[in-house]
Parts: sequence; C-alpha cells; structure tokens
Amino acid sequence: MEEIQTNALRLAPPPLIVSLPLDLNGPLKIQPKHKVAGMLVVDRDYAIRTPEDWNVPGVYLLMDRPDAMDRWGAYVGKATTPGLRKRVLEQLQRDHWYRALLIRSEGGHQLHSGEAAWLEGKLYDGLADAAQVDLQNRNRPRDLTLSDEDETSLVEYLQAVPWTLRLLGHTLYPCPSSAADGGTPLLEMIKPEPEKDTNQTEARELREADAAAKLKLAEVQARIERARAKAAE
Repeated sequence: MEEIQTNALRLAPPPLIVSLPLDLNGPLKIQPKHKVAGMLVVDRDYAIRTPEDWNVPGVYLLMDRPDAMDRWGAYVGKATTPGLRKRVLEQLQRDHWYRALLIRSEGGHQLHSGEAAWLEGKLYDGLADAAQVDLQNRNRPRDLTLSDEDETSLVEYLQAVPWTLRLLGHTLYPCPSSAADGGTPLLEMIKPEPEKDTNQTEARELREADAAAKLKLAEVQARIERARAKAAE
C-alpha cells in the first residue's frame, strides 16, 4: 500500500470515516478517525456546491482522470484568505481537472499561512516521488520553516491522503500484474473458520478430564503409600 513519507516517517493507514451526501452530485466528506484533519472531495461540475464553511485556509489537490495506464495529472495548491472554496472556484479556469481534494483543520482550529504552506510543500514532495502522478506545478511550492512541534502535529494531515486517493481510484505506484488494485486490496476477505464438530470436541474434553483425574488419583495414592511406609519405620 502506498505511503507518503514525511521526514523519513512511515505512516500507518488510519481508519477513514466517509460521509455520503443525499445528493449524488454533492461533495464527499472524508475524515480520518480520531484525527484533526478534514477532507472534502468536490466534483468539478458541482464545485459551486462546496459548503460555505469550507471557505477556510487549507491545501487542495486538483486531479485529472487516470489514463489507460492509471497515470494521472495533479496540481497542488494552498488557500489562505479568503479560503478553499473560493480558491477552488477560481481554479475552474484550469480545464484539466475533474475532481478536487480539499484538506482543512477540524475542531475549530484554522491553519495559518505558514502551516498551509508547509502542508502544500510536503504534499507536493510526496506526489513528486509517485510514479503514477504527473505533477503540473511549474515549481515546487515554497514552504516556511516551522518548529519541530508544529511539524509533528501537521504530519497527521498527510497520513490519510494516500488511502483517500486509492479510495477515489488514484494509485501512486504501478499496479503489479498479480494485484488487482495498487498492490494490496482495500478490503481483505476474512474466511470463516470451519465449523467445529461438537461431539468430537466434547469427547476430547472428556478424555482430557479423565486423564487428569487419573493422574491426580495416582499422586494421592503415592502420598498414602509414602505415609504408610514412614509410619511403619
């Protein structure tokens, strides 16, 4: 399974909570469980339906449709003021993308410009190393230097990105011929255990209990014989 590496950290896939809209053309909300980052998937044709509360600072990824070889183009950007919603609507002037992934902070906290720039740069780096992605940014975004504490907290925003992309059908690396999707399945089939033969199980348990009782009886008899021998001395 693909992983975006940040400062040589290998990040385990977090559980994703996917909220499906009643309107099939509405945005798809994705949030990692117990995480601070929120994500929104917006279709280009319905970008105007992006909720107003997403007009906040964050980063975004414009995605092209994958080709026959599952390669796809991408553009990484950030939004500060006025925010993600307006920035994505402005990006409609780019005619290549069909879907956008928006990432913001949840829980009442808003990213400041330095944090958004750092995330933009790290997201660019992760996608630049992916064989299936053709980045369309002319230059690498310039990210600001943050404290170690701030960078550590921001790593969580990147953890769910690779698995969210796979959920949307965008792989980062070529699919091996032996695998159907990106090297490992999104869902693993759990085979049911064969039903146990109750009669055989009970018979085995009875045999084990009988053997244990006989062993205990033999120990008691041995103690009695030792006591008799000692009394006869």
